[in-house]
Amino acid sequence: MRIIRDKPLDTEIKFEGNSIKKYCYEYLDNTLIASIMLGPECTEDQVKLVKEYLDKNGYNVPVERSHAFDLRN
Repeated sequence: MRIIRDKPLDTEIKFEGNSIKKYCYEYLDNTLIASIMLGPECTEDQVKLVKEYLDKNGYNVPVERSHAFDLRN
């Protein structure tokens, strides 16, 4: 299942190097989420950062990277 928000309540635009990133901040009930699967293009460092962010904000949710169509190995 994917959760997509059309109109985030609190949005911040940041310019980082040569890219523009949009950050949305909103509380989500962690009892609604069993796990989070990141795309196969994500690196292990990115998975680690997402886990750390979630832990720091009180979300005890397993995070892993998808291996679907993973041609890097």
